[in-house]
Amino acid sequence: MKWLTFILLFTMSAFALGETLLRSAARRRLDALTLTVTAPTGAGAVRMTGPWWSWDPNGGPEAIDNYDGTWSVTFDPVPTENMQYLWVVDNVQESLFDNAGNGECTAKIDGGSLITDYWSWANRVWVLGSGDAADTYDSCAGTSTGGGNGDDIETGDVEGCTYDAATNYDSAATVQAVDMYGNLECVFLSCDDIPDAEGCIYADSYSAFGEFFSASDCSIYSGTPCTTAVFGCTTAAPLLLFTTVTATV
Repeated sequence: MKWLTFILLFTMSAFALGETLLRSAARRRLDALTLTVTAPTGAGAVRMTGPWWSWDPNGGPEAIDNYDGTWSVTFDPVPTENMQYLWVVDNVQESLFDNAGNGECTAKIDGGSLITDYWSWANRVWVLGSGDAADTYDSCAGTSTGGGNGDDIETGDVEGCTYDAATNYDSAATVQAVDMYGNLECVFLSCDDIPDAEGCIYADSYSAFGEFFSASDCSIYSGTPCTTAVFGCTTAAPLLLFTTVTATV
């Protein structure tokens, strides 16, 4: 009888311990963040890189193969701030600025999950509080209407110029149209009309200045640069004025 009681108590304790472990694991999964990427067929190694790892293509966390064409990285605990990152497959880091320049990433850019200058760099962004994310390597995959210039906009959205100071303002537009270079497809007649403090006006589009695009670049590409005037002394070596004083004895 004592042995039966001992076995019963041992079994109950084991079940209780197992349930506790399962609940603990479930809590850890709920508190964790999982980023998943669909990699090219035949990929042998996948990992992440980003500013947290000094953009070292070999410095970020390694992804786990899900054996369905996708790979995942789990963060536990969840990051406490926005996180920029890119995927690296078989030591090749993805490059998305050309996708952005071709108008393939509008939805992600508008949603804050991609930042770019459209011609030299583009970084993915996990936005704090947005939950798990799924990407496609070297792509801004999304739902497309199949029309226009290939922007990944949701069905029912209307592309056009959304700035009312532009001559081609479209009140029905729900998504700002961009050209293949990432310029806004808005026509502004003067620098007083542009949506930024400084920018470049083209005949049929507009672009704000940035780290890699200046007023001189705007002129090179036959645009009209709009700059903020800076007032001050423009002479490198200011003139010194001397007054001759004649002494009277």
